[in-house]
Amino acid sequence: MSGAPVVPVVVTQANCFAALGLEPRRFLSLIHERQIPHTKLGKLRLVRVEHLLEALEAVPANNVDSETQGDRLTRAAGLA
Repeated sequence: MSGAPVVPVVVTQANCFAALGLEPRRFLSLIHERQIPHTKLGKLRLVRVEHLLEALEAVPANNVDSETQGDRLTRAAGLA
């Protein structure tokens, strides 16, 4: 069995920090601000990881915290 971390295909507000290191508040703000496609199951919002990565790449360069989050997500997804 491999020791490589497994990144989920979709994340929710409840598991976004554990899966990707993204604060739940930031997760919701990205959904609302960037109009990220998501699926609602009651109060639960499911977002595909690649949509989060695309939204974080579009964040302006003067927002250092978001760039750090984007780098962290890219590494977690095995893209860096």
